[in-house]
Amino acid sequence: MYEYSIFQWLIFFYIYCFFGWCFESAYVSVKKKTPVNRGFMHGPLLPLYGSGAVTVLFAALPFREFPAAVYLVGMTAATLLEYAVGVTMEALFKVRYWDYSNQKFNIQGHICLSSSIAWGFLSVALIYGMHEPIERFVCHLPFRIVNPAAILISMLAAADFAASLKTALDIRDLIVQAERMRTELGHMKRRVEIIDTFARAQLGARGEEILDRLEETVEERFGVEFSIKEQLQETREQFQEQLQETREHIQETKEQLSKDIIKMLKRNPGARASILPGFLEELREGIKEKNDEKKR
Repeated sequence: MYEYSIFQWLIFFYIYCFFGWCFESAYVSVKKKTPVNRGFMHGPLLPLYGSGAVTVLFAALPFREFPAAVYLVGMTAATLLEYAVGVTMEALFKVRYWDYSNQKFNIQGHICLSSSIAWGFLSVALIYGMHEPIERFVCHLPFRIVNPAAILISMLAAADFAASLKTALDIRDLIVQAERMRTELGHMKRRVEIIDTFARAQLGARGEEILDRLEETVEERFGVEFSIKEQLQETREQFQEQLQETREHIQETKEQLSKDIIKMLKRNPGARASILPGFLEELREGIKEKNDEKKR
């Protein structure tokens, strides 16, 4: 059904990855009023667009005689791909690199109706406009150029992807660590509140008297001097120390994250951590405050 070689398919893939990067980076740069190197990878490639274009070509080229079918098939294929990639990346990295949660008719924030409609129009534009000149260009290149070029670009892209993957996994591990520490911090706060409540003898007007009687009872029955209030105070102080240590650990984690996370947030302004929704937002606010201070 298709007359392209595997190396030609690879060249198509990389061309559309590059076009996608140009489009996304230009759009986000204009929107944010600052240059943005968009995407998961460091280089000028957005694999989602390349994968989307190749998927649409595979799915819709057989229907090129019927524009309505091209629209529907392309929209469906690209939407399914976007959903699969979004779910997979969130499961792997605990970060959502794009989020349609604020859009109407979205599914888990990974896809939405407006995005699917846009994919349909892009499919029509691809089949009836963009792909034809690109096809002529690639198909007229001799194989002695196409094959080595495809291999070389694949090697560079693989190295970039491996480095980006390591960074994303490191960020995921730190986010998971921060989430675990925050959970522990919440438990500690509740324990301190309970201890404070009991230490202040909020047992009614006779709270101090009840505590004194308990201490006397322990001393009479077991012959041991035991101050409940002192024990409560010591326990409270221990928890306060642990609370402070956990807070400091969270701060250290944020500082450890800052270098890689700043780069990731600049490339993906809408990214958010799925297991710790407010974490990236706090870092983003911190980055904004630092930039504002520099401007002053």
